[in-house]
Amino acid sequence: MKKMLEIAVAALVLMVIWMAGTAFAHGGTHPPPAPPPPTPIPVPVPIPTPTPIPGPTQTPGPAPAPTPPPPPTGNTPMPTPNPGGGQTPVPNPIPGVPTPNPGGPTPVPTPPQPGTNPPVPTPVTPVPQNPQTPTTGAGQTPNPNPVPSPGQGTPQPGNSSPGGGPQTTPVNPGAKMPAGSPDSPAIDEESSRWQEWWVRNEHMFIRVEKGGAVSSGSEMAIEDMSGEMKDLVKFLLGMLRHGYWDVRAASALALGKVGLRNEEIRMELEAAVSDKDRNVRESAALALGMIRSVKSSLLLSSRLGDKTVDAGLRANCALALGLMGDPSNLRMLSGTALGERKDEVKAAAVTALGLLGDEKALKTLLEVFRSGEEEDIRALAVTAIGKLGVSSCQENPASNGRVNLAREFEKHLLNKETKVRVRQSLAMILGKIGDSRTADALKAAASGDRDRVVRSFALLSLARLCKGTDQAVSVREMLRRTLRDEKNVTVRSYAALAAGLSGDSEAAPILRGLFESGEHADVRSAAAIGLGILKDAESMALFGKELNNPKGGGDVRRFACIALGLIGDKNAGDCLRKVLETVNQPYLKWSAAIGLARLGDKSCMDMLVRNLTDGSSIVKESAIRAIGYFRDEAQIRTLIDHMKKESSDEIKAMYVVSLGYIGDSASEVPVLRRVSQDFNWLASLKYVSIDFVTRVF
Repeated sequence: MKKMLEIAVAALVLMVIWMAGTAFAHGGTHPPPAPPPPTPIPVPVPIPTPTPIPGPTQTPGPAPAPTPPPPPTGNTPMPTPNPGGGQTPVPNPIPGVPTPNPGGPTPVPTPPQPGTNPPVPTPVTPVPQNPQTPTTGAGQTPNPNPVPSPGQGTPQPGNSSPGGGPQTTPVNPGAKMPAGSPDSPAIDEESSRWQEWWVRNEHMFIRVEKGGAVSSGSEMAIEDMSGEMKDLVKFLLGMLRHGYWDVRAASALALGKVGLRNEEIRMELEAAVSDKDRNVRESAALALGMIRSVKSSLLLSSRLGDKTVDAGLRANCALALGLMGDPSNLRMLSGTALGERKDEVKAAAVTALGLLGDEKALKTLLEVFRSGEEEDIRALAVTAIGKLGVSSCQENPASNGRVNLAREFEKHLLNKETKVRVRQSLAMILGKIGDSRTADALKAAASGDRDRVVRSFALLSLARLCKGTDQAVSVREMLRRTLRDEKNVTVRSYAALAAGLSGDSEAAPILRGLFESGEHADVRSAAAIGLGILKDAESMALFGKELNNPKGGGDVRRFACIALGLIGDKNAGDCLRKVLETVNQPYLKWSAAIGLARLGDKSCMDMLVRNLTDGSSIVKESAIRAIGYFRDEAQIRTLIDHMKKESSDEIKAMYVVSLGYIGDSASEVPVLRRVSQDFNWLASLKYVSIDFVTRVF
């Protein structure tokens, strides 16, 4: 009996202990101490401008220089850059976006690091593989879900860029975007988002100016270059012999960006056109065009005309001939554009004709446009015409040919029978070649076209075409109405961007309201950039508040960082540095660095350099890319030294990509951005070579 009593008492004690533990686990009377609140990020408050004393008119500060990436740059979160390989960059340098598989085995995506906010892949329209051209930009067959390749406009971490800067990823990836027009070719909804336009055109806003002795196409001995640039060129030439294909491909493109027309560089790149890896061959061909090596025209023309050469290399040879800007290449490119049977090569030749800068190419492009070619080829012909310098009819009203061309294009834009991709391209380029009468056609398209992308592109064209003209008032009123009343997320986002491009300060309160509201993340992000372009100082406090919100959406916060840089107020520096110091999200850090680069604030450089030794590959790659955005030649040796200690070949390729960005000789439009600027990328998604070039970092 006594034993049974002892057992009962023991059971009762165990039950009491169990109940106490359960209460504690569910937040009972003695919960663990709450973690300390996060350090608030300083909200940038602009210093009030003193009332001006009557006197000479004060001129507003200079507008931001054009050009960061998706996550980083101001774009959407981008996938880990794939440095080397001349891979075709995934449409949005966003983690998770399928990147062409360059030369080797399918890359395995890097697992998210503890404590980080893994990038959300930006869906890219599935690209039907061309049985004749298994290349993905750099020549490889597109890989279903590869990690972005650094070499070719590697996708960037953070927000969705390629090729160019960060890009934005929807805060709520599962949210459905409004459907497109009934006649739109099947395409992923993500591919038409405004961030895709941004990644290809961001250089117009966030590119940091850089002085230097080398200008694109310069003829100079390597020994005559400045110390840092001489070290860079010699290092890149050595990397052309690296064992990893992506490092070699990235080095070829980086040499192309330096733009030095030098015999040693030319011969090394020509040798690389015969590299065993397809990606390296294609990258080297592009680089020859980037340095404008006329002596290489024969080699490139020979490969382009050889039907036994794979389509990816032939396409890149065509693009290279266009990048040279040499009128003597017109005949070869025209013959290819009109007579080629492989769509990949034909599309590249059509695009290259627009890069020549010779209006004699107009005849061939109009022939392609008016022909029975498939929709995407005709759409590419339209954007090529927009690049030719058939410039504005406004500038030369006496040119009946140009005026007649504008009228012809307006009719096609408003004709419901015109294919949707063609209408999209027309809506985009009429803002460049149109005159004041074109505004009426663009207004009609912006308000009545069935396709949301046509309406969106028409708004962008109106904003730029009518800025400073008699039409400006009505266009700005139309943009404000669209911001208030439009239900389609895509159109509303582009309207926010267009409001910034139009220079309409009266739209700022509407944009601030959109940013503060519970709008779709795409609309809020576009509103931030619109306010940044307008240099709206009143929005700085809103952006600071958003950056202090731990539950804020990734894209919105990234673009808020970039917008702070665009506004140009030095007071934003404290806020952006705090993001770098306290936020454990690599892509957000990248965007903060881009904002600081735009402000010319290098105070964060020591912190970025420390991140180069971080254990997380994502943090390290973000820091590598961010350092490149400052375009500071003093960092060339730092990057080279750290690259030599790096064990990962993939990250080494990323170092080379960043070095190429620093060494880029173009002060305004980077050479490859000549392809992507004002370009209808939706018409090129299935042409991997062209799509890759439009997103190179």
